[in-house]
Amino acid sequence: MRAVIAGYGYMGEIRHRVAREFEDLDPVAIVDPKKAGQEAYGLVIEKDFDEVLKRESPDVVFVCTPNFLIPEFCCKALDAGCHAFCEKPPGRNVEDILQMRQVEAAATGQKLMFGFNHRHHPAVQDAKRILESGELGRLLWVRGVYGKSGGHGRGFEQSWRNDSSMSGGGILIDQGIHMLDLFRYFVGDFEDVEGWLATSYWNIGVEDNAFVHLRSHSGVVAQLHSSATLWKHTFQMDLGLEDGYLSIRGLLSKSGSYGRETLVIGRKFTEGQRGAVGIPPEETIYYDYDPSWHVQVEEFIRCIKEGDAVSDSTSMDALRVMELVSRIYAEEKPQKAKLDATNDKDHVDAEVSHSSRTVVVEPEVHEYDIRPNATTAEFRNLLAHEAEVLYEVQDRLISIICPACGHDTSEEIFTVSNGVYHECSNCGSWFVSPRPSSDTLNQWEKESAARKFWDDNVFQASKDKRRQQVAIPRAIWIRQSLELASVPLQIELNGADELLNDALGELEVEVVEGAEALGFFDILDRCSNPSEAIGQISQKISSGGILLGNAWLCSGFDVALLREKHPAVNPLERLNLYTEKGLKLLFESEGFETSEFSTPGVLDLETVRAEGLALGGALAPFARALLESSEQATEHEFIEFLQRNRLSSFARFVMRKK
Repeated sequence: MRAVIAGYGYMGEIRHRVAREFEDLDPVAIVDPKKAGQEAYGLVIEKDFDEVLKRESPDVVFVCTPNFLIPEFCCKALDAGCHAFCEKPPGRNVEDILQMRQVEAAATGQKLMFGFNHRHHPAVQDAKRILESGELGRLLWVRGVYGKSGGHGRGFEQSWRNDSSMSGGGILIDQGIHMLDLFRYFVGDFEDVEGWLATSYWNIGVEDNAFVHLRSHSGVVAQLHSSATLWKHTFQMDLGLEDGYLSIRGLLSKSGSYGRETLVIGRKFTEGQRGAVGIPPEETIYYDYDPSWHVQVEEFIRCIKEGDAVSDSTSMDALRVMELVSRIYAEEKPQKAKLDATNDKDHVDAEVSHSSRTVVVEPEVHEYDIRPNATTAEFRNLLAHEAEVLYEVQDRLISIICPACGHDTSEEIFTVSNGVYHECSNCGSWFVSPRPSSDTLNQWEKESAARKFWDDNVFQASKDKRRQQVAIPRAIWIRQSLELASVPLQIELNGADELLNDALGELEVEVVEGAEALGFFDILDRCSNPSEAIGQISQKISSGGILLGNAWLCSGFDVALLREKHPAVNPLERLNLYTEKGLKLLFESEGFETSEFSTPGVLDLETVRAEGLALGGALAPFARALLESSEQATEHEFIEFLQRNRLSSFARFVMRKK
């Protein structure tokens, strides 16, 4: 079946990618006036939907446009004899969905389905099965929280999603509608609806918080908080039952920002059962794969092929949930919060921008995923050989003082591949001296067989994993950092990075020259003259602009323990290994102040384990117990300890230009 994607933002790209994975679907065109001329999966994006409908005569249209365009595109698709799959919400109001239902009723066999994919998340499906089995008794009540951090300035306040003429409302219709649909999925229809809307923080004309109470004809009460001011992306849904409870936490998503999806199954104590009152036995199920996008499209295709009526996420489902939203909007207008002098937004922004943050992340990255063992070992052997050759000729090298703090006293600590490492007596950073000049290193980079092997083998073998475990988390962090710094969602990258560029595009962060933010990634470790490099970058950034970057730390757990035995320590890629003090002094000398300094590394323990380090001395019992432990909780606690105290070997930072 020939398919057209109408609208190519965040959701359009997802629907296109999923459609390409079905043999029954052949995406033949994409329409998005704002992206016309760009290319996606071999298709050039077009701007005229009517022309594409006429030329391609598609069987299926995926409508992924902003809310106000959904009825027009959906009705045109149905009128043209196409099956239509539309994103949520189903327009801006009840009138929009009624218009689509009218055209659907007049159609001759065309199918219409809406994108309420949350129904098909694995935790939701398991909770539904448990509820319907009756093993925990009758459903008593439901409670849900669905919220996000929003964004700063033009990245959020000027989004079409906060223009009621285009969206129909604020956070309730944008995100809360998913939770309302889940309430209906578990409970059925509601008779009583009451809600309160507030514009608590953002300078927008719609609500940034919605509090909703509902009651079904059978007496089940549901409560929803939908928010754009939770600051942490949050999804949680609780169902209270006669004999226990079900609790869904986290949500598998493209960005990964809602955390790992889990279902907690709790069973209340029965008479005669031993245990502490209020602490019932629980079972927790963890999920690592989200089938929801595929399940809906697969069912859509089945209905088309077999001629069955759509029974999931139907236009009636869309109408009923939109009626709930419309009842709240009709009865309640957003109340604008009054800010006193101590709660002024400029004051808050200034406090956020100039405070130093430390961030802790979940340990989800694995060494073997991003650095396959066999090819990485061969790369490191090639790299060691090239280092030995390059460092063998002393007259090609230059002696330096500490490249971080500029102190002129240091001590030789070890030699790797002819490169002599020193430790600064002032800031504790490690550095190679003597070393090749910047020109020599640039020439080596162009001619290096090791670098070519990395690009052709290691990178290609781990490209998909790097996208998921490195590029997407980095892009999420970049977007959050831009929002916190109150700068536009734009960044200039110092060097090409295909995976990061794509990930940023998916999060609607533009990569442009001259942005107020500059990315400085994977450079400081191998830079011959870090101070000079930062000085050049500093000239591109105006006062108040930010620099986002990363570096390796010699104070990190695995580097500090393994030292010269660490597989990543070599005098070509790790000319410099810093301490937190050294990095901050380096940037301060070039006119920057620290907004964030974190060590969100998760591979320290894994690296030490892989190298089989035999530790002696006072640390031996501690190290042995840690390395031999198979308890995941122990590992996570230790990794969190390292991150919280900035003791991991991978550092990332946000520096603001004074």
